[in-house]
Amino acid sequence: MNEITMPEDTQAVTRETTQAATPLPGAVLRAARERLGMSVADVAQHTRLAPRQIEALEADDYDHLPELPFVRGFIRSYARLLQIAPEPLLAGLPHDDHSSVPRMPPSVEAPFPSPFMVHRRNLILVGAALLLLVLLGLWLAWNATSNVPAPAATETTAVAPQTALPQPVQDQVLMTEASGVPAAPETATAPLAVPAGKLHLRVAEKTWVEIRDRAGNVLLSQNNPAGSDMQIEGIPPLSLVLGQTRGVQLTFNGRPVALPPMVDPTSGVARLTLE
Repeated sequence: MNEITMPEDTQAVTRETTQAATPLPGAVLRAARERLGMSVADVAQHTRLAPRQIEALEADDYDHLPELPFVRGFIRSYARLLQIAPEPLLAGLPHDDHSSVPRMPPSVEAPFPSPFMVHRRNLILVGAALLLLVLLGLWLAWNATSNVPAPAATETTAVAPQTALPQPVQDQVLMTEASGVPAAPETATAPLAVPAGKLHLRVAEKTWVEIRDRAGNVLLSQNNPAGSDMQIEGIPPLSLVLGQTRGVQLTFNGRPVALPPMVDPTSGVARLTLE
């Protein structure tokens, strides 16, 4: 019995007719999805496929899909979701002809992230933003604290009490101010001469010393290095402020002066008056 051989053109026509009679995978998937009442977004959520990939599968648009091995995996996942057999759909795919099917890296058509992945990514981004805000706030607080200047040492200035004028002189001053006529100069009584007191100061350690005379004039106000030896004269009583008393020796008018054993903890300095 002789075997009948069909021409190649006839074989091609027969193959095309068979393929035309067989529904394409995309049409089957789309019909099954619509029958179940599912949308493209529902399929994308359950299969982790991008909506554009699902639309390309249903349109049999393999030019916008990755290589056929990846397309087979997409169809299996899609068919499993629709509860239909994937083998007939895979049989309807074109042959793995690299010349007709473009090679596209899977990363180009990677599935869109699921809502859970998007939610988790948003939480990570929000947490990172909050952490940056906290770090920025701590840095600003530290910078503001470090830039605050240290409080300067307050210098205690002794104010000499004002001497009240005698009543006749006060009345004359008030009358002169009211009339606007300058008053005749009064004959001032020369104050009694008070001899100046002589103070000899020695410090064995670095010490802050401030000395004022009876009128409040500053005779000395400075940090004195260790080993300082000073001679100071002023009208008594003399007011002294010492940063510390350890290693300080005072002599007033040739007589040694006893110093308190320690600095006053309230004011932070030692104060004494020499008359």
